[in-house]
Amino acid sequence: VMSKDAKKRQEEVLLERQINRDIDARLGDDSGPDDLAGIDPDKEIAKPEAKWTFAQAEPVKDDKSKEEALAELMT
Repeated sequence: VMSKDAKKRQEEVLLERQINRDIDARLGDDSGPDDLAGIDPDKEIAKPEAKWTFAQAEPVKDDKSKEEALAELMT
């Protein structure tokens, strides 16, 4: 259940998007074909189901000593 203010704000956002699309249609767009064909611009983008970070990647294992790794970096 949305409050009156939230519902009014949602309607304002929808109206603003429609106005922007009308202006774009009248002015024309020379960027080429629409890459977003078939996507409803008024529908909010869903949040990703899982957050992926580099910390989840498998650690790289090497059997080099600290000195060998340093020497490799210096060359």
